[in-house]
Amino acid sequence: RMLGLGRFSTMTGNNTETLSMHAVAVVIDKDASIVRKLLHSLGVLLFVSLQVYLLYLVMNEATHKKCNSMADCYSGTYCASNNGNTIPFCVDCSEFGNFPQAQEVCPDEFPTGEWETMGDADIDHIDLLIKKNIKSNKHKCLSFRHCCQTDMDAENEFDGHCDFVYLNTNKMDGGTLMMIIFLGFLWALPISQDIEEAATEERVMDHHLDGSLNIPAEIVRLVLRIRRCYVPFAATSATLVLLITDDISAKNIILNFLAVTFISEADNALTVLLLGAPQRELMENAVAVFDSENSNKSKAAFFWFRLQGLFCVLVLIVGLLQIDKWVKNCNALTYFLTYMAFFPSMIVIVGQGFYMACVKRDEEPKCTRILSALLEFCRNISAIFIEMTVGTVLFYFLNGDLAALDALKDLFVMPTIAFLLITIGLELCKRMRCARNRE
Repeated sequence: RMLGLGRFSTMTGNNTETLSMHAVAVVIDKDASIVRKLLHSLGVLLFVSLQVYLLYLVMNEATHKKCNSMADCYSGTYCASNNGNTIPFCVDCSEFGNFPQAQEVCPDEFPTGEWETMGDADIDHIDLLIKKNIKSNKHKCLSFRHCCQTDMDAENEFDGHCDFVYLNTNKMDGGTLMMIIFLGFLWALPISQDIEEAATEERVMDHHLDGSLNIPAEIVRLVLRIRRCYVPFAATSATLVLLITDDISAKNIILNFLAVTFISEADNALTVLLLGAPQRELMENAVAVFDSENSNKSKAAFFWFRLQGLFCVLVLIVGLLQIDKWVKNCNALTYFLTYMAFFPSMIVIVGQGFYMACVKRDEEPKCTRILSALLEFCRNISAIFIEMTVGTVLFYFLNGDLAALDALKDLFVMPTIAFLLITIGLELCKRMRCARNRE
């Protein structure tokens, strides 16, 4: 099931049997109260935010390992406590810089002769247990010694490579790359089916709403856009970082692909665990009146879902082959992974917008098509910024770094509000134009 076998496909039906499908069934149910609709819509928004948060956590902790000694860190990184509110984590040795006073200061911090003979293998929690907000000469000396003995660029003030990325990429041969490509194509199936499920659920919802205004449904729509446009590429970045930071072996490659797939399949797994017969009947009723014309449209879009899944594989392979050239500082790896999730999703969003604006459907006027394309573009961007805002808030809050939340205002919150207002304005313009056309 984790490989997508025996699961939903638009070729066989429209009931995806996910938590999102249940939320769709609730928000289109005329007998459901507004409170129930809001609770279900906000619930699936929180769920997909938690899903993306877990992918963020995988990316962050793979690049910045939590540590309590130098021995916990990769080559070229050392255990530091940069913020008193967070657990110590490994950072690139280039952040440490040079320490010309080491030979004067450090021998006094250790028993006679120990500093001169100390090797990196000897530096563990017995020498110094690194805790939150630690600031001592001993910590500084151990960090310097660890970096001098493990960093490839020790003679250049530790600047030039992200060591563990460079060392792992140099372990890859043709057989390893062929295995990653083969498993990548298998991994593309559950990714494609997640995209297909979200698109089908939105079509079912649109069929029932028929242009009516429904706030809970719009929240669910944002969730479905997050699942279609952002989650696949966040999963791609998480898979890449696991491959590049773990020891390169056939066993680890297989397990890393399965680990990220397990997180991606949470929606389907929890549906089986939590929803009973009444909820399944509600979903069946929602899709029972979904007419055959819309079903045929779903089948026609089958190719595009698979194409987006294969695009994720392409992003993964290109990132894997180029990461050593693009990432020269281990601290920058997190930003690289974020860009790998954000920019490919933007390519998909812009491509969809151009397609909607250029392809004529049902004798729509050109200006209507352009307005619809702009609306869809802003709606997708709003969904991504909402997800990045909620996911980042969860990340910093659960990790105890509340001070970092202040930076979110300009980075995520303001763009999110701006795009939401633009989306609302475009939606009102579209509704007014449609009303004039009907008159």
